[in-house]
Amino acid sequence: MIDRISIEKRFKEDVVAKIDERKFLGLDNETVQHSEMFMFAAAIGIHKGIRTPLNAKLGFIQATAIRPEQMSAIFSLMVEEMRKVNTEEKISDIETAFNIIQEYANTGFIEMSKWMKETKDNDKIWDLINEMDDMYEEYFGDE
Repeated sequence: MIDRISIEKRFKEDVVAKIDERKFLGLDNETVQHSEMFMFAAAIGIHKGIRTPLNAKLGFIQATAIRPEQMSAIFSLMVEEMRKVNTEEKISDIETAFNIIQEYANTGFIEMSKWMKETKDNDKIWDLINEMDDMYEEYFGDE
């Protein structure tokens, strides 16, 4: 049985270290748990709609450290992905669930790496806030 969620080894050595050093977007280890950073990266990947397989896995979060609401989000995502390919019979397969979320997070870490190279921290925060405002307007602007 899988006992931890993994990330690409290169991201642990590069992106996560830089996040901690720069306190990028407040995602550093002093501010949030690694599970929250991981879920943020996964949300970015989900938003982009891209799953990127991992090449060199490195254990990042123990399964026991994942909070119930995070586990619920992981399994909800898995159900949605299974519906796309009619494989709902694997509904309780935690390895499948972890694989899906890892691939989305991998995409997210790729994006975060680009962000750290291209923008200042405060600029990226404002970019994300503006994007949220636009999405809010899109969904609720006519009410």
